[in-house]
Amino acid sequence: PSVPPVSSPSITKLKQSATSATILYIATELAMGLMHAHDRGTLHRDIKPANILITDDATPMLLDFNLSTGDQA
Repeated sequence: PSVPPVSSPSITKLKQSATSATILYIATELAMGLMHAHDRGTLHRDIKPANILITDDATPMLLDFNLSTGDQA
């Protein structure tokens, strides 16, 4: 599925206010990262705010994958 591009806000804007566009940008980037991992058979299984990092250039990153796979062993 194709996702329309969302412009990246500056880190200053992220720190100043949580606008709808900023929240949409973060959610979209995280969802695209999860889709990328899921397409390759990796599941996260522990998505929570503590596992999200926002870099200095306003890039959201999902942490703590623990190398989980889709297998139900």
